Order: sequence, then C-alpha cells, then structure tokens
Amino acid sequence: MFKVVSKKQVFSQLSLALVIASSFAVANASSDPTRPLVAGLASANVDSATRKPGELVLQSIISPSTGTSPQGGSAVQHKAIISGQLVSLGEQVDGYQVIDISERQVVLQSEDKSKELVLFSRSVVTYK
Repeated sequence: MFKVVSKKQVFSQLSLALVIASSFAVANASSDPTRPLVAGLASANVDSATRKPGELVLQSIISPSTGTSPQGGSAVQHKAIISGQLVSLGEQVDGYQVIDISERQVVLQSEDKSKELVLFSRSVVTYK
C-alpha cells in the first residue's frame, strides 16, 4: 500500500521544492509594484529625461487649504519644493531669491537674471 522512499529521494524532492519556491520569491521581489502597467506611462515627465544636471526643477507647490492673516486679510503663503529643497517667499535656492510663489509657478531672482519655474509645462489632458 505505501511505497518505501529513501532519504536520498526525500532530500532531492525537498531541495527541488526549495529551489522553485525561492525562484518565485526572487521574481516577485524584482518587480516594482508601483510601476505603471502601461509601458508608455513609465516616463510621466519627458522633460525630466532631457533636463541638464544642476538645473533647478520645480517639483511641487504647497498651498494652505484655508487661512487668514493675523490682520484679518486673506493672504495665502505658498511654499515650493525646488530640486528637493522646501522654500518660502524670500528664501534662497542655488543663488536665487524666491520673489513670488503662485499656484502654478515660482519666480526666482539673482543679481543679474530672473527665472520662472512652471509646475506643469504642458496642458493637462482630461478624458471623458
């Protein structure tokens, strides 16, 4: 009714099972779960691929949801993330002073020139 199995056969079958299980674990670990399923969406911002090293990049603008100034006005104090650095109005980033932060852009001024960094350089497409 039962077959007698040698220790060698048991060991080889267990070894094979471990090899197969570990290959599945390695295959699953190497895939990025946050990677887009569609290959064309892998590079969301084409400008980032052509950007020069050391160039300032506006990554995000942080706007307070609501708020009023202590004087009762409705002054909104935006902050921006430029090349990984959180900045506010009047602060310095890479030799430039932040002179204006709006909902979509930041204006920087140095001694001899100014720069305008725009959050979205292309129009946003919406699908119906």
